[in-house]
Amino acid sequence: MLPPATVTGILVLVHGFTGESSWFLQLTAIYFAKVGFATCAIDHQGHGFSDGLIAHIPDINPAIDDCIAFFDEFCSML
Repeated sequence: MLPPATVTGILVLVHGFTGESSWFLQLTAIYFAKVGFATCAIDHQGHGFSDGLIAHIPDINPAIDDCIAFFDEFCSML
């Protein structure tokens, strides 16, 4: 979500182990976008609408790699 004017900063939202990027993170992103932050969120594998077994992360390293790639891509669009 991009703010309406100048970007003050970038905010990346990562949910906890049993969470997902649902309405709560969406409302948080909207709030911060209104005050100038470019915001984005990611669902880990097995969480939200992502692929994988529900709430199962067998190895944390691919999840970290996914986050880095996702956020790098988001930052490159600004």
